[in-house]
Amino acid sequence: MHDLVSYQQRHNLANGEENRDGHQENCSDNYGVEGETNDEEINAIRDRQKRNLLTCLLLSQGVPMLLAGDESGQSQQGNNNAYCQDNPIGWFDWDVIDWSLVSYTSQLINLRKRFPMLCHQAFIHKPEALFDNGLAWFNRQGEVMTKSHWCEHHTRTLSVIITGNLGHADIGAEPESTEALLLLINVDYQSHTFTLPQLAHLKHWHCLIHTQSSEPAVDNNQQVTLIDRSLMLFHTEFTKE
Repeated sequence: MHDLVSYQQRHNLANGEENRDGHQENCSDNYGVEGETNDEEINAIRDRQKRNLLTCLLLSQGVPMLLAGDESGQSQQGNNNAYCQDNPIGWFDWDVIDWSLVSYTSQLINLRKRFPMLCHQAFIHKPEALFDNGLAWFNRQGEVMTKSHWCEHHTRTLSVIITGNLGHADIGAEPESTEALLLLINVDYQSHTFTLPQLAHLKHWHCLIHTQSSEPAVDNNQQVTLIDRSLMLFHTEFTKE
């Protein structure tokens, strides 16, 4: 994962195949410098992206699979096919561990264990029905995503609320769960202001985790600004008013 945000090209010369082995397209980015750098701005983006990737993985439905070493910032020096390297390129370096990233990963694992709605036993993705099977998607204006919204290719922001009230299509119905999670994602290269969805029974959101450098300010529990390439996870309990 560290290499995914640090190298744009494969660096497989050490494999003895003239850099022709391994995937040519890494689907990666270096954010301005190939490989390691002392540039604080680039390193800040890379650190943020690693946390974004970990968050999306560990908050996903299904069984998350994490390569050992990704949680501590291990690197293969850009080698994306280190099958023949029985040396430091492929070894776990116990002397180079990003303990802040390890701590963040631990937080995510604890959140996954805390909220059963992150581990539904059945497929829950039904975008055409609001909260059918406990899931709903929103744009950054706090509006329910429509087919036209999904077709806006320039949009680089998204929100999702997941609950535990399986089988209830109407959010006004009696919930089976008393909690809900709201994930805001900004993958754009600039900041964006999100309006938190205002729904019956779902109010008073508070932030559980985020990938910004400082605690984001939530304006009257209605709006929050996410910096470029960042996300936030909110929690609330169902209320009856």
